[in-house]
Formats: sequence, C-alpha cells, structure tokens
Amino acid sequence: MGRMVLQRVFLLTGVLALFLAVASCAVNPVTGREEISLISEAKEIEIGRSSDPEIQRKYGYYPDPDLQNYISSIGEVLARNSHRPSLAYHFKVVDSPSINAFALPGGYVYVTRGILAYLDSEAELAGVMGHEIGHVTERHVVQQLTAAFGLQLTSLILSTAVKGAGQFSELTDMLSSGIMNGYGRGKELSADRLGQDYMFKTGYDAYASVNFLATLQRVEGDPLDPVTHWLAASHPYASERIQRAQAHARELDPQKLVQMRNRERYLSRINGMVFGAGERDGILVDRRYQNRFFRVSCELPEGWTARTGRDKWAAETQDKGCQMQFRLEDLQQTMDLNAFAFNMEKGMGLSHGELLSRSKRNGMETLMVQYRVTAESAPVVILGGYLVRDRVGILLYGMAPEVKAGRLMTEWRMVFDSVQTLSEAEAGAIPLARIRIHQVRAGDTFSGLALEFLKDPSMAKEIAEINGMNPDELPPFGSAIKVIAYY
Repeated sequence: MGRMVLQRVFLLTGVLALFLAVASCAVNPVTGREEISLISEAKEIEIGRSSDPEIQRKYGYYPDPDLQNYISSIGEVLARNSHRPSLAYHFKVVDSPSINAFALPGGYVYVTRGILAYLDSEAELAGVMGHEIGHVTERHVVQQLTAAFGLQLTSLILSTAVKGAGQFSELTDMLSSGIMNGYGRGKELSADRLGQDYMFKTGYDAYASVNFLATLQRVEGDPLDPVTHWLAASHPYASERIQRAQAHARELDPQKLVQMRNRERYLSRINGMVFGAGERDGILVDRRYQNRFFRVSCELPEGWTARTGRDKWAAETQDKGCQMQFRLEDLQQTMDLNAFAFNMEKGMGLSHGELLSRSKRNGMETLMVQYRVTAESAPVVILGGYLVRDRVGILLYGMAPEVKAGRLMTEWRMVFDSVQTLSEAEAGAIPLARIRIHQVRAGDTFSGLALEFLKDPSMAKEIAEINGMNPDELPPFGSAIKVIAYY
C-alpha cells in the first residue's frame, strides 16, 4: 500500500515537473499583467494557420472578391489601432447564413455573410470585427486552451494521487468541455469594450455597436448552426451588454463628436449578396431537395422532419427511430466508386458491409451496402448508398434499430432511387435569395415589400429584422433599406 502511494507521489512530482517545464509567464497585451501561458505567440499563430483550412472546408469562403477585399480593408485599419498591431491578421467572409463572427488564435477573423445581412452600416461592421479582434488581442482562445490543459492536468493528478477520484475526473472533464465551448460572460463583455475602443480610434461612431446589439436582441438563434457565439452569448444578458456598450460609448465620445458610420457605402457593398440558403446549401420545397451547386435533386420520404445545411441534409421520423443523412462531396478529381465508398466508410468507422447492389443509371455509378453494428447493447442496421458522377460524390446513410430495419430499407431505397442529375438550366432555375437595396416609397410596408419581392407577406419579419426594425413599423420614407429578393 505504501509503495503504491509512493508511486503516485513520484508520478505526481513528474507531472508537476512537466507542467513547470512547458508553462511560462506571458504579458497580456491588453491588461499588461503577467499570466500563466502554455502557448507562445509563434505557436498561437501556427494554431490559427493550421485551423484555417478546416474553416474553409466547413463553411467555404463567400465567392465575391470585392466584398472580401472590402472586409479586409476595414479589419486591417482596426487591427492597426489594436493592442497587437504587429500581428499579421487575416479577415475573411465565410459562406454561411448563420448570424456569426468568430476568431482563431493568431489573428484569423471571420464574419459570415449571414451577419453582414443584419448589419446596417460600416460602423456596425467595425464594431463586430473590433469585438473579434479583441478576442485575439486579449488572447482569449489561448487562455481557454491553457485553462483546459490545466483542468485535464488536475484530473490526472486527482486520478493518480487520490483513491476513487473517478468522480473528480468526470467533473474536471465537464469543466474543460464548458470552457472550450464558449468564451464566457466576462470575456464577451471585455471584447465588446475593446471592439468599441478600436472602432473609435479608427474614427467610427462607437454608438453603432449599441444599435447592432439591439438588433441581435430581436433575432432568435439559428437552430441549424448552434456555433453562433454572438447570439448564444447575447441572449442571457443582452440588456447588460447594451447598457454597458451605451455607457462606454458615452465615455469615449460624451458629446457625440464622432459620427462616421458610412452607411451608404456599406449598403452598396452588400447589394446582391446571397441571403439565407446559398448555392451549396440546397433548398427543400415540400419533399423535394435541390442543390444548385452540385446539380443534384432527390425526394425525401413523407412524414420525416428534415433540415438542410451546406452540402447536406438530415432527416428523421417523428419518433426519431429512423434517421437519414445525405451528403454531397466535391471530389476535385475523378474518383473510382470503390475508392469513394471506402473513404466514406473509413470516415464513419464502418467495415464488413454486405453488398446489396451495384449498378449504373443516369450517368452515375451506384453502390448499396448494409452494415450491422451494436449500439448501447442493441443491434443497429446502417444502410450506405454511394453514387459517383464525374467529380461529384453522393452519400446517403440510413440508420435504425434492427426492429425498424424494414421501414428504413423501404424509405431509404426510395430516396436513393430518386437521386438524379439536374441540367444546367434546371439548376440555374433554383431560386436564390439576395439582398437588394430599395429606396422606400410612400405607402411601403414590410408586408407589402415581402409580397412584392418574395410573393410571401409572411417574410415581412425577416425583412424588418435585417433593417433592425419590427415588422409593424413603417420604413422611413425616402430612406435606403435592405429587402430580400429572388434574382
């Protein structure tokens, strides 16, 4: 027994020695205080650089060079007025409809086209980007990583030195997960303040941040993309953020001498920008899914609940007993069907499937495979459908407990058999909503504009919200506002 305790002590000593070897003190560029850090600036930059391709793969960059250059030009000036002006920053618009902006370590800052639709001026854009630059300058992600490492270290020490410490391990793992899933209240408030500092130093009206936070307060989060920390962080204490932003704006500019908002220039830059589902998101009308980018369509089973995302859709029965996932892959080069199926199986951790059929139809090679796995001690059937056309890979998975395999097979096969290629004309005819700048006329209402541009008065709420207004308000006569239109 004493020997085991001694071994634990030796191991604990070794772990602490390792911690002291890798940890060092770093000066926080914003606060000027020393803090424990496990990540140097060079490593911080490398983390951002190596993570950027994953952001591109997940979201894609919005294909508008002029808009990308515009966003970069705003960000670079803000960065020069930040606490880390010598860092090489990278500013990018990602092709996502979610209302979001985020930053990676080392100066990688992203805004979605979704959030751009809800901004009303260049000053509001500067506030959002300044907020994200604030996360970078105060090294919030680095602090998260250091804290997470520290919690994992604590878990290791407890499980090594304390008898029955499994419960402590679970607790510290949970705390680590919580830290990694969000910046937290204090850091978001700090980034708000820093964002206002940077925009004010650049010459923008610091009160513009207040306007955008008020707009966010009106908008509900996007259920298809929960990684929207602007919204997720806003809802529990939106009023507090607005009040603090108002107070700090008064501190910076008590007489409101700085008025630069550049609203007209901003609106002209986002005129024509895609709104909502993009080319690669696909649309679902009744039960028919169509993807403009890949020129693919299919029919979903009746009674299933479905949602679409970039290059994919997912559906499930009302009782959640049967599920399907449909995914489109841009293969970049011609790929053999067997190689495509093997790669997809590897990604899903599947093997030893039973071949159901192999054929060719409509210029596509097809393969159907059945797998049996055990999940939570119950047998589960997984159906894999693979199709290859030119440089497009198509994947359809179905999953259900073995007792529901019959229903799954029938409806999964129906979806698989319905997959077809769209002609260029058919793909081009798929409606794509865009932002359009409209001069308000006498008698214009949001419901009337929704009917005029979208043939759907129920979209009045969306049009009002992207202008920071409520649908029952009247847009100011003669002003330029954003509307949503198909063209």
